[in-house]
Amino acid sequence: MKNIYILFVILLATQALLAKVGDWQTYTNTSDIRQMAVSQNTVWSATNGGLLAFDLMSKTFQTITNSDGLTSNDLVALEIDNQNRVWAAAQDGWINIYDPLTKNVSVLNDYRGFEIENFTSYGDSVFVCLDIGVSLYDLNRDEVKETWKIGSAGHVLIDGNDIWVSLDSGIKRAKLDFPNLMAPDAWYTYNTLDGLPHRKVNFVVRFGDTLYAGTENGVASYTGFWSAHGLSGFKVFDYAVTNDTLFVATHNGVYHLDENDQWQLNPPQNSLVTGLVHVPDSGLYIGLDMRGLAHYTNQSWQSFEPNAPLSNKFSSLVIDPKGNLWATFSRPNGGVARYDGETWTNFSYINGDVPSDDYRAVAVDSIGRIWAASWGKGITRITETEDGFSLEQLDRSDGHLAGIVQDDQFVVTVDVTVDAEGNVWILNRQAADRRVIAVVTPEDEWTYFSTSDGIPSVHVTSISRDDAGRMWVATEDRGVGVIDYNDTLFDHSDDDLSQGLTTGDGLVSMHINSVASDAFGYIWIGTPEGVNYWEGGDVRAEYKVINEDINSIYVDIRNNKWFATNGGLSRLASDYVNWQDFSTDNSPLVSDNVTCVVLDGKTGFAYIGTTMGLSQYHTAYTQPAINLEKVSGFPNPFVLGVHQRFIIDKLADKAAVRFYTSDGSLVRNIPSTQILGSRAEWDGTNDRGEKVASGIYLYLVTTEEGLSAVGKVAVIKP
Repeated sequence: MKNIYILFVILLATQALLAKVGDWQTYTNTSDIRQMAVSQNTVWSATNGGLLAFDLMSKTFQTITNSDGLTSNDLVALEIDNQNRVWAAAQDGWINIYDPLTKNVSVLNDYRGFEIENFTSYGDSVFVCLDIGVSLYDLNRDEVKETWKIGSAGHVLIDGNDIWVSLDSGIKRAKLDFPNLMAPDAWYTYNTLDGLPHRKVNFVVRFGDTLYAGTENGVASYTGFWSAHGLSGFKVFDYAVTNDTLFVATHNGVYHLDENDQWQLNPPQNSLVTGLVHVPDSGLYIGLDMRGLAHYTNQSWQSFEPNAPLSNKFSSLVIDPKGNLWATFSRPNGGVARYDGETWTNFSYINGDVPSDDYRAVAVDSIGRIWAASWGKGITRITETEDGFSLEQLDRSDGHLAGIVQDDQFVVTVDVTVDAEGNVWILNRQAADRRVIAVVTPEDEWTYFSTSDGIPSVHVTSISRDDAGRMWVATEDRGVGVIDYNDTLFDHSDDDLSQGLTTGDGLVSMHINSVASDAFGYIWIGTPEGVNYWEGGDVRAEYKVINEDINSIYVDIRNNKWFATNGGLSRLASDYVNWQDFSTDNSPLVSDNVTCVVLDGKTGFAYIGTTMGLSQYHTAYTQPAINLEKVSGFPNPFVLGVHQRFIIDKLADKAAVRFYTSDGSLVRNIPSTQILGSRAEWDGTNDRGEKVASGIYLYLVTTEEGLSAVGKVAVIKP
């Protein structure tokens, strides 16, 4: 019995490893913590990248995102209700309610279109602070009971029979048993004329016998009337209360009231404080700007940072020979990161790893080095070593790249690509010497192309090589230029830069954001006004993209064209006919503002970078094998009802798969037209859609070139 149990666990683990084609996963940075709450053994945070859960026992993080059911990852408010469910408000007014027990998300759209500032849970009710006032939500009846339009509300305190509401214009107070709280005369108002140090009040809290208010200009206390109570000049925006201590959060750090009623600064952090909670028997936890959480106990801080991408503003993506994903990020908080499938390794400007906070492009050269192009600091070249990573800066200091006319130290690089010979092509935008294209050979020899050679503009944006060896250069104001260097990179005497494309040739715009060459020699040109393609000397328009404002174009190993736009993502199939659109309306895409795409040819995962995080989408597009020598099938045994599918991997191009019973009867035929990469999937059904019986099945793989391979699989039908 023990062995059967172990086998079942192994089978379940195997199932978890098999990502289904069409599956989505979201990766976000969760460093911008907006609000915090604590429930049982978890500290919850509303962040710019989803709902962040910190387990107090294991000291580990979990992120709940749109791929888990959230309507949005951009969360602004947080509360725990009387059922220990987590209420998280999105920027657009949707409320996501996450149940940690069932791991399900339910949503409320009653406040869609309003700005939600805060929640207060009280018994079987939740008070929702809105930009128009306070709304009372009845948990038992799952409905809005009533809304009090008293001004932009930021916090609610229930103190006995009194309700105190912090507003942008002061404080309002009413009795909970007042017959009609929607009536204006139900509320008494306090403002700066009544002793508040600032009209904008962020919270009211009771500590001991006194009420305290956190304002944009320090703390006020109430003992029958309001008066200033220290921390003048500081924005006081959050609090935590224990039996004997009141903590308040400011952007200067965390303060507490001592026994002499004076504010004392807790040991400061190097980062801005964004929120705080107190955990009974554990201590104080604070949110840190771009640094995760910190725990204060025994007069010291301990930091905890979630493993996540450096930022949510992805600008470029590439897969290295080892299968690692490399990404660059633009401002703010930009830099470079590597993802190995489990761990993010970040090279950040904030930590001093890289010299810029704004990177625009990334490429990997023929020996595995990473070239990251920055806006202002040239190229950062990253080499993996036995001890970690070695970073080298290529900029004006070594004479290879030039700064702009206004500042010779400001070296702008916007794109980098590697050709078939291993040469690295760098776009040195607005170079003062007008050598806007630098080329580095694998032997680290440099050569250049300038506007005097025929490059149409210094405002270069993108570069791509076609199957004839020509380089196509996109510009922001002069259309597209072409470099034909006749395979003599260092001899410019035979170069031809006379070709090019403008609106006179049919381009929809002279402003080109991206240019890419596909497997059949088509040149795809993305502009803010749509897509063109060049083929055989003619420029044609292509109008089927989901949005005309094109950010980048990517051609994958199966010759699919991916168009990243400001309104979603479009894919044109290799047949040049079929289109597929992805948006937040029809998929778990993390954002409609798509900036970059890359496909891992080994796994079929498409990584989609946006300004709000990274989406991973499992496609069928993988790199075919050269032959069928390494064909394999898994999981084996294939347990129907436990495993969703049986995968045959490492197929050659144009392969077909047939399944037979042990006596030679054909069960299922999967033609080559249904296999889009190096994998075929079988769901355990015959050609009539019926589940097959338990037994041993043979699978035969054949190609149009006459190659063949045979394997067997044990099918178990419980």
